[in-house]
This record gives sequence, C-alpha cells and structure tokens, in this order.
Amino acid sequence: MKKKLVVSLFLIFLLGMSSTKVAAKSNAEPVKITFWHAMNGPYKAALDNIITDFNEGHPEYQVEGTSQGSYSALQQKLTAAAKAKTMPTIAQTVYTSVPDFQSAGMLQQLDPYMNHGKNALTKKDRKDIYPVFMDSSKYQGHYYSMPFSKSLRVMYVNQDLLKKYHLKQPTSWEAMQKISKKLKKHDIYTVGLDKSFDIEYDMLIHQLGVRQITKKGKVNIDSKASLQAAHVITDMLKAGTAKTAGADKYFTNGFIQGKSLLYIGSSAGMTQIQQQAPKDFHWTAVPVPSYHGKQTTEVAGNDLVMLSGAKKQQQKGAWAFMKYLTSRQVTAKWAAETNYVPVRRSAVKEKVYQNYLKKNPEAKAAAESLPNAFTGVAFKGSNEYQLEMWNAVDSMVTKGTSPEKAFKKLAKQAKTIIADHQ
Repeated sequence: MKKKLVVSLFLIFLLGMSSTKVAAKSNAEPVKITFWHAMNGPYKAALDNIITDFNEGHPEYQVEGTSQGSYSALQQKLTAAAKAKTMPTIAQTVYTSVPDFQSAGMLQQLDPYMNHGKNALTKKDRKDIYPVFMDSSKYQGHYYSMPFSKSLRVMYVNQDLLKKYHLKQPTSWEAMQKISKKLKKHDIYTVGLDKSFDIEYDMLIHQLGVRQITKKGKVNIDSKASLQAAHVITDMLKAGTAKTAGADKYFTNGFIQGKSLLYIGSSAGMTQIQQQAPKDFHWTAVPVPSYHGKQTTEVAGNDLVMLSGAKKQQQKGAWAFMKYLTSRQVTAKWAAETNYVPVRRSAVKEKVYQNYLKKNPEAKAAAESLPNAFTGVAFKGSNEYQLEMWNAVDSMVTKGTSPEKAFKKLAKQAKTIIADHQ
C-alpha cells in the first residue's frame, strides 16, 4: 500500500512539474522583433496588416514595425543607430547600400538561415523567386538581403493622344524619335521623365550590352556606348521632344495633364496615376521601349536586411518574418494592394493577384517585364557614386552640359570613389 502511495505521489509530482513547464512556456513573453521601414500612407496600412497577420500566426514572436519617414531618412537613421548600437532587428534598404553596410559590420549574413533549419529556402523556393531578385540579394558570394518592396520601370501611354493624332503606340526608342516631329507641332512632348533620367540611361546602356561600372570595378561611364545611350535622351531634351519633371520630381502630373504622349516611370507610381487622373483620362501601361532590338527594364525598390547585434532568438524570428514577407501568398497580397511587383513567379498566379490584374489591366506590364529585368551593380561607395550621377544628370538637364563633358568628370569621380573604398 505504501509503495503504491509513493508511486502515486511521484506521478502527481511529475505531472505537476510538467504542467508548470507548459504554463511557463505559454506565459513566456514573445520575442520582440523591431522593424524599421519607409512605408507611409496606404503602403504603411498594407504592411501593418501583414505584420498583424504574422504576429497572430506566430505568437512566439512580436514584430513591431515603425516608419522612419523617407528612404533617405531611414538610411541616415540606420547609420546613426549603428554608431549608437541601437539598431533595429531588421530594416528596409536599397540593395546599393548593402556593400557599405556590410563593410561597416552592420549586417547579419543570411546564408545560415537560408540554407539550414526548418525555415530554410528549398530549391523550389530559389527557383520560384525571380532570378533578378536573388542575384541582387547576393554580395561577395553571400546573401545579405531578401527582396520585398520591388518595382521596375514601365511606360505609361496616353491613349487619348494616340487616338487624336492617329498614332501607333511606339515600342522602341527609334519609333519614339520618328513620331516626335508630329507631336512637337502640337506642343506635346513625346516622353516625360522623372527629375533624373539616370535609370532610363542605365536601361539604354544595358541594352547596348554595357554596364556603367562592372563587378570588377571597371568604369565605362565615358565609353562610346555610354555616350551613345546618354545622347538618345539629351538630344530629345535639346530638341524639345522630351521633358523631365524638374521640381515635381516625378512626371506624373505632367502626364495626366496631357503634356506628353508617354511617361517612363516606376510601376509603383501607378497608384498616383490611378488616384489623380481625371475619370475621362484614358491611359495604360506597357513594357519600356526597346533599343537596338533589345528589351529590358531596371528594377528598383527596397530589400530586407537583418542587422547585426540581435540575439539568436531575435535572429530566428527576424528570418521567419522575412521569409513570410516573401512567401507566395503574402507577396501576391502585398503586390495587389500596393502596385509593387510580386517577388515570386508563382505569386503571379495567385487568385488575389489575378483578380487585381483583372481590375487593373495596366499592371500587367510590370508582371510581364519581370523575366527580362536587371539591377545595377552594387559596390562600396554605390550611394556616393549615385549622388554624383544625379549631379551629372542635373548638369546636362539644367545647364546643357554635353554627355561627353559631364561623363568625363563622372568617370574620374567614380574611379576615385572606388579607389577610396578599397
């Protein structure tokens, strides 16, 4: 009897210990994941909903998203936080910032999480994510970012002007130049561009098979192909058949006001056109024009990075959230609500995205352009170089500086920047 009593008491003790552990586990505080981003307005609302969904489905983690205002403000705050050792767990950043951030010891390499554990990326995942995004997430043979709020260049077309002047929609830069004289007679620009035409120039030079700066650091800014590409745009500006946005920064207003037949801009800018265009304004979007028979477009937007210094459990939670944001269903939902592009091939087939395309057929241009998209080369000093590129473009636009003179100066600056960061 005593023996049975002892055994019973022992079992009760074990059960009590077990229930205590379960209770302790269920009452444990979720691991906090801080997330800095630059989303505002409807984009922030869409992201907040995704964060809420993740938190509800992953009670062991608690992601806290905070908008830092603009992209430039976010980059500055990240740099300042690194010095103060108060960095968030994860953040948005442009892929061109990765080399500098990595060099400063700010980033956590993602390879261990991508390749190992229950949340690793499978071969199917890697094939599903568009190659252009996987390639731009890699630096010096390792992954430091994941694609998220991505956009690319498309061409917006004023269908009313096409009909009024009996024009065929141009699909190449050469065709655009041919119809320019007819449009100029009516004080209409053939194409409108944002304040800086650096992305359009980069697409043109890429279509000629050349990179501004190669992965090995060779500078081609003042090459024959580079100058040829720049002249395509500057000659149209000089002739008054192309126009940049100037102080407006984006040519959205000029386009919906009927000042140009075409507008080459970000696919994410479609939201503004949809909201601001008059109801009787008929427009659409198509892939950007080809040049010398080659078709391509440039990707822009932001990636996700994991900052160094976080605890192991925070890193695990951060990776779980990053993978969640890039999952098929979530990237499809995000694209449908924001006009950013889905980062996975399979996401394009998702019902939520297909319904979005039915309601917004002009968005098909971005989705159809993804297989042929590219990104620029990222290197230490990329953002510093970008500032000089903008200065060079501004000089050509506002001062009439020739591409030969502007890019000769830029080539010297590029070589200095690369040398200083070696």
